[in-house]
Amino acid sequence: MSMQRKIVERDPKKLTPHTLNAELFSDLTTDDYNNLKADIAARGIQDPLHITTDNVIISGHQRQKVALDLDIPVPCIIREDLTEDWQVEEQLIADNLLRRHLTDFQKMECGERLRHIESVKAKERQKELAGTRPNKEPDLKENLPEGNKGQTRDKVAEKIGMSGRQYDKARKVYHEAPEHIKEEWKAGKISTHNAYKQTQREQKKQQRKKTTVTPPLPDDEYDVIYADCPWRYDFSKDTSDEIEQKYPTMTQEELMELNVPAAENAVLYLWATAPKLIEALDVMRAWGFTYKTHAVWDKEWIGMGFWFRGQHELLLVGTKGKFSPPEQEKRESSVFRYKRTEHSKKPSEIRDYLARCFPDKKKIELFAREASEGWDSWGDEL
Repeated sequence: MSMQRKIVERDPKKLTPHTLNAELFSDLTTDDYNNLKADIAARGIQDPLHITTDNVIISGHQRQKVALDLDIPVPCIIREDLTEDWQVEEQLIADNLLRRHLTDFQKMECGERLRHIESVKAKERQKELAGTRPNKEPDLKENLPEGNKGQTRDKVAEKIGMSGRQYDKARKVYHEAPEHIKEEWKAGKISTHNAYKQTQREQKKQQRKKTTVTPPLPDDEYDVIYADCPWRYDFSKDTSDEIEQKYPTMTQEELMELNVPAAENAVLYLWATAPKLIEALDVMRAWGFTYKTHAVWDKEWIGMGFWFRGQHELLLVGTKGKFSPPEQEKRESSVFRYKRTEHSKKPSEIRDYLARCFPDKKKIELFAREASEGWDSWGDEL
């Protein structure tokens, strides 16, 4: 049976907002506040505020603001049953979770405070049990929040309206997401699920950077340069095929700044996907080469895409200084047809073709995955 509580009137000027309310909850939007103000002006405050015995507001902060604007008294219920600070905070959070539509970020702010409250409650239980067993050290593991992490998690998750798994993901984003991801999540521009996935990818990428040692570029100068750049993409339609999950990528600026070991007279064969064509041409120019032509690799396999489903990649050709094309009898079709194998791996037959075209030239493959006879090789994956 619920306890009846007496409603008393208070001067809104004599009520003090609870500091936790400002920490966890934003003010109403201008429209929502004006709607609340108009309703209270017409009907009065229908829902009494809850306050502590020393006139600190537990619930009703927005109603108190309206009362100040309208210069009217406020109906209040004095919560004499809430004697501990943590009880007041727990009630304040519960009231806001019930009344407001909160973002996942705001729910996590509440969740972190509730975890602290659970810790305080556990310590109080510990003291109570210790008092009942003064001559024996009690086994209090089950009463400590870290003694049963799953139980504490589920308690907090339920209170903020999440499942245990949702809460785990949101907490990882809250504590571990890079600032740019956290800001987008906080603003509601991306969901918790997407923020969690992006955070995982960023962490894996950073871990790879720590464990990957990039060798220095060779000091020699090469006549033939064959390159398959690790392009960084801004998005991936299929996140399971996210490029960053396969190998460390580089920004266009990082690629353009490479001091490519090209001879005074040299040729560059540079791979480019259709979305990266403009960037590839910029990289080619930055490396000192002038675009001449390109070939097409038909992968005999249809991938994903927005305008078309991609089935091909481009092999751009650029020269530096004076460099002659292959002899007439060695020139092949501008369309190579080899079935796609591993993600991003290019057909070895094309590298072999270039070796036949320029048997006496000094050759290097940049961003190579494996060493090849007749070629010097450079890259992280060797």
